[in-house]
Amino acid sequence: MIESAGATMGALILAEDAQPRLKTVGIIENDTIIVRHKNSRSLPVAASILQYVWRTQETVALDDAGLDERFQRDPYVHSTRVKSLLSGPIIKQGVLLGVYYLENPLAAGTFTPARQEVILALATQAAISIENARLYDELENRVTIRTQELSTVNQDLENELAERNRIEKALRESESRFRAIVESMLTGYLKTELVSGKILAINTAMLNILGADSSEDVLGEPSLNFFSNPQERNQLQEMVLKHGRVTRYAIKIRHRNGKILDALTTSRLLYNTDGEPSHIETTMMDVTELNSAREAAEAATRAKSAFLANMSHEIRTPMNAIHGIAHLLKHTELNEKQQDYLLKLTQSTNTLIALIDDILDFSKIEADRLELENEVFSCRRIMNQVMSLLQFRAEEKGLLLKLNIPAQLLEWRKGDALRLTQVLINLLGNAIKFTQQGEVHLELYSNNTQLTFAVRDQGIGMTTEQIQRLFQPFSQADNSTTRRFGGTGLGLSISKKLVALMGGDITVKSQLGIGSQFSFTLNLPLAPDQMHTSANSSDAEQTLTFAGKHVLVVDDVAINRLVARELLSLVKITCDEANNGEEALNKLLSHHYDLVLMDLQMPILDGLEATRQMRARGDSTPVIALTADALESHKKTCIDVGMNDHLAKPIIPLQLHSMLKKWLIDQV
Repeated sequence: MIESAGATMGALILAEDAQPRLKTVGIIENDTIIVRHKNSRSLPVAASILQYVWRTQETVALDDAGLDERFQRDPYVHSTRVKSLLSGPIIKQGVLLGVYYLENPLAAGTFTPARQEVILALATQAAISIENARLYDELENRVTIRTQELSTVNQDLENELAERNRIEKALRESESRFRAIVESMLTGYLKTELVSGKILAINTAMLNILGADSSEDVLGEPSLNFFSNPQERNQLQEMVLKHGRVTRYAIKIRHRNGKILDALTTSRLLYNTDGEPSHIETTMMDVTELNSAREAAEAATRAKSAFLANMSHEIRTPMNAIHGIAHLLKHTELNEKQQDYLLKLTQSTNTLIALIDDILDFSKIEADRLELENEVFSCRRIMNQVMSLLQFRAEEKGLLLKLNIPAQLLEWRKGDALRLTQVLINLLGNAIKFTQQGEVHLELYSNNTQLTFAVRDQGIGMTTEQIQRLFQPFSQADNSTTRRFGGTGLGLSISKKLVALMGGDITVKSQLGIGSQFSFTLNLPLAPDQMHTSANSSDAEQTLTFAGKHVLVVDDVAINRLVARELLSLVKITCDEANNGEEALNKLLSHHYDLVLMDLQMPILDGLEATRQMRARGDSTPVIALTADALESHKKTCIDVGMNDHLAKPIIPLQLHSMLKKWLIDQV
């Protein structure tokens, strides 16, 4: 372009970011065009002319630039005295791509119209070339960017593939471990398809339960074929679909040999990748032998309970007569020798009753049939009662019996007063039994709801080895202890179990020849203070009168009726007698009674049925069950048929007195 125009210098200015940027400068030196590539915003040309062309997109052709009023003040024009100058736009499809700039500083009128036409044609070609170059550069940049993107994608794919391979390997290893675990399980494993119920996976333990020789025998077979009752399978599947997991569900399975087995299953629902239920996974245990053993154990327990009930009845029936008549003898005139005999008889009777109670309590505890009560009681009163009951025994041996209760004790608590009393009587009775001289202490320490009961003695003491076997049933410290002091060895075992049932534990500290301490701590919640309702209760009981009350005694054993009649007469109560339930019903039709004392086991009509018929015909007379059966289950049976309360034989006068007060005075 420089040569065709007759210029000595030319420049190409291109648009970059919408701003002019000098790209190339060409100079003719010694008939040779020297091209210098630049990339600068500084322009070594007539800036005002260039800006004019850039702004107006018009061609400027000057024969002598210094004479043109528009540009003669341009610093470049003024300093270089340039003559001929030609500058025009490079346009492609209406878009300014750049500006060409030509000059000849020596000759005027260099750029004739003919040369301008040539330059215009060259500028048009330059526009095409520049646009093509720009497109090429843009394409090359896009290719570069796309290549980089593809490289990144390829790397990501390689990483993803490597991660997928790692996960697949981990899954294969996990599945292999899972299969090994399932195969080694002692319980059966089964995986079935949800819709068809077909067996898809099974382990050896499950094959043994079903009686199959190999997995090939059952894979693909519907699991329904192995259910004794198809309805059970449908119910199990419905429960699994509803809850997602069902544990310890009892079903019956049909063995290949036709035998019906009892099984416990745990099943869970499995889902496919779309989150939809697809399979059921089941573990199963054959409990046929276990159920048979349980049924045998339950039968043995029922037989044991029946035996205990019968033995209790057979033993307590004569004991009721012995104990009752001994008590009646106390109210007759006796000489000193007779009183001594009666005292020994009473003590032996009480010992025998305690032994029977211990055996029955031990049996109930062992069978987990002992239930605790939760009633309001006074700790202070219980401890005073225990001291009163055992005071005479201590005085007989010349022992000093001491009671230590905090003065500010919050005494009203909730718990099982009867069992607490039983434990304290046992511990304090043992302390008195094994102490020959000195003191025995019954102590109570309080820390809010935590109450610590302790019994200390100055008795024979024990070694560490003796303490270790102390709480074993039918065991004492050693055989010589049994021979010397007597006893069954059941008391401490029962006491420890009772304390455990109440949430505590008996601890022992002892030194041989010095003494022992037994203590236990119970959490007994506070109850409302009821002191004002119970003050001087013992005095009040002594002044109670039952004169005018009429009681019906129903028992098939004549001596039991005699004992009951005489005990009632001591408190001014008149009574009638009936030999069985049928006689009792007839007497109730023709007489009014304030209370009925009803034996349970009688010929013709027993006490339970008699009471049921009483209630059926609208008779609301209070009925107290008199029974030699001390099992707790019979208490509930008595209440269920309409009896109001329960009194165990042998009849203890103090317990009878409390029962009479409750139903003849308190309930009126």
